[in-house]
Amino acid sequence: MKSMRHPVVQVALFASVLGSAACGALLGIEDVRKDPRPDTETGDSGAGGDSNSDGGIAPGGAGASASGSSDGGASHGGSSYGGAPSGGASSGGSDNPSGGTGGAGVAGGTTGNAGAGGAVQGGTPVTGHVIDVHGHKLSGVSVEIGGTQVITDSSGAFAFADVPAVYDASLVVKYSNVVTQTHGYVYQGLTRREPTLQVYQGLSGQSQSLDATFSGTDQSATGTRTLSLALAGPDGSFELRDASKPALSVQLKWVGPTNTQEQAHALVWQSNATSGLPEGYYAYATAPVTLSAATTAHAVLGLSLPPTSIGSTSLTGTVTPAGFSDRIDSVSLRFSSGATMRLVSTTPVSNTFSYLVPSVADATVTFAAIEGCNPTSTGCGIVHKDGLVGGGAALTAQIPSPVTNLTLAPGTAVDQNTQFSLTPGAGSGGPFVSLLINGTSGNDRLIVITNQRSFKLPSVVNGAYSLVHGESYRWQVETHGTPASVDEMAGPSGFIDAFSSNHSDFSPLGLRSGDGAYTLSVAKFFTVAN
Repeated sequence: MKSMRHPVVQVALFASVLGSAACGALLGIEDVRKDPRPDTETGDSGAGGDSNSDGGIAPGGAGASASGSSDGGASHGGSSYGGAPSGGASSGGSDNPSGGTGGAGVAGGTTGNAGAGGAVQGGTPVTGHVIDVHGHKLSGVSVEIGGTQVITDSSGAFAFADVPAVYDASLVVKYSNVVTQTHGYVYQGLTRREPTLQVYQGLSGQSQSLDATFSGTDQSATGTRTLSLALAGPDGSFELRDASKPALSVQLKWVGPTNTQEQAHALVWQSNATSGLPEGYYAYATAPVTLSAATTAHAVLGLSLPPTSIGSTSLTGTVTPAGFSDRIDSVSLRFSSGATMRLVSTTPVSNTFSYLVPSVADATVTFAAIEGCNPTSTGCGIVHKDGLVGGGAALTAQIPSPVTNLTLAPGTAVDQNTQFSLTPGAGSGGPFVSLLINGTSGNDRLIVITNQRSFKLPSVVNGAYSLVHGESYRWQVETHGTPASVDEMAGPSGFIDAFSSNHSDFSPLGLRSGDGAYTLSVAKFFTVAN
């Protein structure tokens, strides 16, 4: 086996890693269609017009009116954020979740529940939430269904009064990560009445320096003994591998609140000089850390690591490769705090494996088998098994293949008439998460979650987000596990796989746990029409 350990690796893990061009891990665009809304009036639907905003490109919505015509976007009642909509009657005050039924809605009250969007005749209510990869509920997010737009309240909630049985939901999130990021999302073909719309990131980044000291165990770089440090909390996580110093200073990053609480974990262990695989575990310590981005002072962490007896057992199993690239095996400790400590990253010579893992309080083991994860040439396929302990029954795992044959028709500059098509890989039959990432700025992207294998560009919140004319983009397609439908991906915990945001580092990220799989296609590049 060939070890892939590096002498010193510092990994700051939080949702903004998705912006990395090297990772290219998050792009979403699928068959985007606008669901028709049943009209009980006698008038005809007006033709949808093109909507161009800020130099962007997006299709206009189908207008609907009792008088028979409407240009551009549809208006079937207003929206409210705990208050009355503009142009429509409402019984919704600051404590009433009912929305209006009149004209175009605007933000109303500043407290109370999310007001319901205006009526679309013949439907039933839809109430849901917007969350990020960490589970934060995101306020102030524009959400649109059937042309009606509302804003999420302080608990990330939204509500629409009357929605057809099958519908699309779109939203736009903006946040600061050095520069402003703007991301549009479209969930297609939903039927569930309480959807959770998950986004990769929607809160701004924070940071503070941490000074850490370690005592009680020889930390000198003798042989291949090393120390790993991992921290995590509800707002982000951090990992430092192969630290052999009694003191160090690192920059910690997280998203959301100015102040956060994390739990620190330190492990002293040793790898084999030839294989690079773990062969002994010698000390472990943990302690809480309070972080604040409001101060220039450094946070302080002191951990005592006296030599102790740490039990260890073997984790064994068999992997069925996908066969499109070389395989890598990864083994990580995962703590209930969300912290991850990678112990193995190796290219095996056999489809069977055996790795020595420790028995550490409040931690289980995650095994992952990985192929590729080079988005410019091979794509990526990952299968992972979570919640493991050594000495159990042998595992079996099969690596999925990524989506292939990303095509554009016609193959010229992309506009609203361009057809995007794909071919599912073995074990990645959908639903699909298509990502269109601006290759010039990298600060804007469109993500479409759909079960369709062919699509055209969708409308996002009535044109609030659109691709930029003349800009270059890359298109990639992800799959996250094997959900049966987009409805399942809009369940209470969202859809984002633990490896998706950090696949190039072969480690899981965040509090999401459970067995899973993830794929990412090779990138397809294109230019938006002027």
